[in-house]
Amino acid sequence: MLIYEILIFNINLIYLSYKLWITDINSDIPIYIYILLFLLILLNTCETTGILNRIYNTRFIKYTRNEKERGITCGVNTVLSVLIALLISQMEIANATNFRYLFYCVNLTILFSYSYWILNIIIRVYSNIYRTVVGIISIAILYFIISNCAEYSGISRLYYVIPCLICAVDYYFLIVDIKGSFTLSEGSIVAQGFTLLINESMIYCTSKLNLVKHPSIFNFERSDIFSMLEVLIVGSILTYFILIPLFQKVLSCYNKKNDKHYLSEDREQYRILYQKYSIYSWAGLIILILTCLMPYSTHIIHQNPFIWVIKYVFVTRRLFLVCWWLCLLSTIVIAFNWLMGKTKTLSDLNNKRKFYHMLSVLMFFPGYLIDRDFMFLSFSVAFSGMIMAEVIRFFKLYPLGEIIHKFMTTFIDQKDTGTAILSHIYLLIGCALPVWLNSLSSKIIPGVSGILALGIGDTMASIIGYRYGKTHWPKSKKTVEGTCGFIASIILFIFITSIFYSYEYTVVQWVKFVLFVILTGLLEAESNQNDNLILPLFLFSLTSTI
Repeated sequence: MLIYEILIFNINLIYLSYKLWITDINSDIPIYIYILLFLLILLNTCETTGILNRIYNTRFIKYTRNEKERGITCGVNTVLSVLIALLISQMEIANATNFRYLFYCVNLTILFSYSYWILNIIIRVYSNIYRTVVGIISIAILYFIISNCAEYSGISRLYYVIPCLICAVDYYFLIVDIKGSFTLSEGSIVAQGFTLLINESMIYCTSKLNLVKHPSIFNFERSDIFSMLEVLIVGSILTYFILIPLFQKVLSCYNKKNDKHYLSEDREQYRILYQKYSIYSWAGLIILILTCLMPYSTHIIHQNPFIWVIKYVFVTRRLFLVCWWLCLLSTIVIAFNWLMGKTKTLSDLNNKRKFYHMLSVLMFFPGYLIDRDFMFLSFSVAFSGMIMAEVIRFFKLYPLGEIIHKFMTTFIDQKDTGTAILSHIYLLIGCALPVWLNSLSSKIIPGVSGILALGIGDTMASIIGYRYGKTHWPKSKKTVEGTCGFIASIILFIFITSIFYSYEYTVVQWVKFVLFVILTGLLEAESNQNDNLILPLFLFSLTSTI
């Protein structure tokens, strides 16, 4: 139920605000931050009372994946909670070099949060008069927030206004143009995350190319691995945006060649055009990679990126991990396909999906303990590859488009009924984000929080709930037994692995960890959002403060 989901997120935000307050012994955080966080909690509470339901307008909500899921508290709080947790962890480190930049990101995310609240209220107001009044008040509120943030950070207001505009465009594109693929909250989280990444990329790119001189707050050193992440993710996505007109021609020709209303001669002509535009698309991708992404990467890391990757990978422990992944994938996938023909258990869609969740534990957990930096890079490569596969599938690029589409449609459920198929990308992102975010810390459990939440907890919740679940949560298909399985499996897994690997937790820290897992288990039971995206970030925001 929405009310319980909001309550859980409010508890998380209250805890993080309190933790920030007691950690801020040098008063580095201005008082307006705590005021804005308190007001956000009040806004979340208003959503639980149903006050905002009275002014809802369905004109925008009809584009979302679940029109009944109108709450935005999850989308407003998730990214903010993660950044506050990162800020707290950096405040606990003496002489942290990127504290000011993280504080800037927290300010920016608070601005995003208020912008989303304002945007979602304005677009749901029926009356033009009320919409105008709310709009004027909203501009005044946003101006106040931007002025305070810019004044305290000592930077231009443009560093807040431009990302805010980019985020609004991203949000509109995700909800309206990729119709039916996101809830309001999921679209908000993805838009905020991509905006923060593209904002960092623009600042770093213009600085490296000596196009703009940025304030000292942005002049901290980035590692080569982080630079490659930006090139792989932001560079590849921007490349696809450049080629969208060509991709649309490919999709148009594909649809017409399969349309029985056209004559056979016309369909044959469209088939030739379909293959022709596909070749142009592949050529465009290669040209943009060779002429834009490669030279920029070479300029940043001071050597050819392919040679850099080869040198980086050819280390004994990394070669061992690659061999382990290849052997594991080939063995388990072959066994999985063989068993599918022998038993009905694995032919069930839910079991198919949870099988890959468990596979992520075997692949990623040992990898993180052996070489965290290599996992950082591997996830970046895998994510850019999955984005490429989804682009090829959606636009049906010849010759792989139809093959990928047929394979992916065997795994879709009610959460993949929109334009894009995202659950597999969310699974990878859910495992990867804690690894990327935890790169500044030496703590282990926050980095594997995605693997714990999805590979262990979510999988066991599904299996136990399906087989033994009898007591359902109010107005939910999920069961109390499944939630207990979620909580118990994560705690048991960490306790067992602590025998072989020391997490260096005190008794009090172990108690906190257990409480945080319980809270995450309750969120899994009550939330209608995509678990693969929400649970890892929620658990990370809590465990990184231990």
